[in-house]
Amino acid sequence: MPRSIEHAAVDAIPRGAPGPRRPIVDVVPGADVRRRERRLAWTTIAIILTLGTATTILVLSGRLRVATGAVSPARIALECAAWLAIVETYLYGLHRLMHTRRLFRSVHRLHHLSAATDAWTALSLHPAEALAAFGIFPVLVALHPVHVATIVAVSAFMITALVATHVNHEPVPRGWHQSALTSWLTTPLVHVAHHADARVNFGAATTLPDRLFGTHRVDLSWYDRGREPAWRPPTTGGSGRA
Repeated sequence: MPRSIEHAAVDAIPRGAPGPRRPIVDVVPGADVRRRERRLAWTTIAIILTLGTATTILVLSGRLRVATGAVSPARIALECAAWLAIVETYLYGLHRLMHTRRLFRSVHRLHHLSAATDAWTALSLHPAEALAAFGIFPVLVALHPVHVATIVAVSAFMITALVATHVNHEPVPRGWHQSALTSWLTTPLVHVAHHADARVNFGAATTLPDRLFGTHRVDLSWYDRGREPAWRPPTTGGSGRA
C-alpha cells in the first residue's frame, strides 16, 4: 500500500489487547475526530431530509410523478434492480472522481481522516459530496416515474448498506467472500481495504462495479492472522485519475 502523499495527523490511539469481537482496525479515534464526524454526519442527514422533503412536495404538487397504486411484485423487483444498478454505478463513478487529486484534497479527504470507521463515519461527508451522492434519487424520480415502493426500498437499502460497511466489525465468515452467491455484497472488511488503500473498492453497496472495472480486492488473511489490515493516512488514490 502506498504511503500518503500528504501527511495527515490522525488523532487515534491503540485499543489494546484484542477481545472476542476485535475491531478490524483496532484503534480508538480521539474526541476531536468524533466531534468532527458527528457534525458532518448531522449536516448530511439534514441534506438527505431536505432532498426527501423537496421531492415529496414536488410529487404532491403534481410536478413529479410516481406510481402509488397496487402493482405486481415482479414490477417492483425489476424497478429495484434497475435503480440499484444505476445508483451503484453512479456512486462508483462519483467515488472515483472524488479520489482525483483536486477533489480529494478539497472535498473527500474529510471522509478519510479517521483511522477506525463507524456509523458516524459513513455519513461524515463534505456537504458538496453529500448533495452529489444523495441528489441522484430525486433526479431519477424526475427522469422516469417509478412506484413509491421502489424509491423507499432502494433508498433504505443504499443508506443501510452505507452505514453497515463502516461499522469496523466483520459479521460474516470467510466463506462469504469466496461464494458467488454472497460475495457481490460489500461488507466492512471490503470497505476497510478502501480506507487503507484508496485505489481499490470504490463500490457503495455491492462489489459488482469494482469487479467490472478491476478495482476489487479483499484481504482474506485478516481471518487467519486475527488482526487488522494496515491502515494508512488518507491518500489521493495513487494515480490522481478518476
